[in-house]
Amino acid sequence: MADYSNDVIDEFLEDMLLYKIHEGKVQWDELKVVHTLDEYRQQQDLNRGPSFSTIAAFGPNGALIHYKPSLETNRIIDNFSFLIIDSGGQYLDGTTDVTRTFHFVLATQRQKEIYTRVLMGAIDLAALVFSDSIADSHVDVIARQNLYQVRQDYHHETGHGIGSFLNVHEMNINSKEPHRFRANYFFSDEPGYYLPNEYGIRLETILRVVDVNMKQQHPQEESHYGGNRFFGFEPVTMVPFESDLILADMMTSKQMKWLNDYHQLVRLNVGAELQRRRNTTSTTSSNTGGC
Repeated sequence: MADYSNDVIDEFLEDMLLYKIHEGKVQWDELKVVHTLDEYRQQQDLNRGPSFSTIAAFGPNGALIHYKPSLETNRIIDNFSFLIIDSGGQYLDGTTDVTRTFHFVLATQRQKEIYTRVLMGAIDLAALVFSDSIADSHVDVIARQNLYQVRQDYHHETGHGIGSFLNVHEMNINSKEPHRFRANYFFSDEPGYYLPNEYGIRLETILRVVDVNMKQQHPQEESHYGGNRFFGFEPVTMVPFESDLILADMMTSKQMKWLNDYHQLVRLNVGAELQRRRNTTSTTSSNTGGC
């Protein structure tokens, strides 16, 4: 299953930035974001429509977890707050769901700190290696721990299963209802933060459950641990995070390595295609530099 959200969102954002939203030369609003992004997705090979209604939530609207833009709630996008884009598509070879949060120029230090904490939680979960005896309800806290440190949290599940040309929102990953992971399961890793009447931040990446080969130095170790299999995750979504919103000095070396490796993977998988389409420097290239 390939996540075709990658070049759709990056190409869309490239055009959005070329319109220079931060300079006010072209007015964008939530509904324009939704309609334009949906048009981009329809142009892709193998696409058979959206997997759910595209969400574009700016400023206070982003603080509403289940917000959907309408004529009554539509907000103009400026450079003073966050924009959440949550979208996905049904393709003949897979179903996608991806969320990224953007800020056009003037993020405060506090906003960057919260964005970085949400990102750290997403990375900690994505980098986890664990026994197959561990239920998903036991890993939920991994994505929340960096927010817990400053007495913050988010009031939704950390993620959900992803069907292949099926239901995009399958079983939830939360602390109350345990499920067992299996190799080649696909699920979303999506911590967030929501400040009422101000803004929201959500970062959603599809992960695939993979076997991790653990070479034991001593034969007795296998029997000592019951011969359990060990799992890890690999990202399927190829959309960069916003480098201008990341406070690298808050992050551990392990988190930074994962982030830089991921951005290198995005460049390899998406950057060349965007370069071919635009024959110019892409948004992906500018956002995936080392932090």
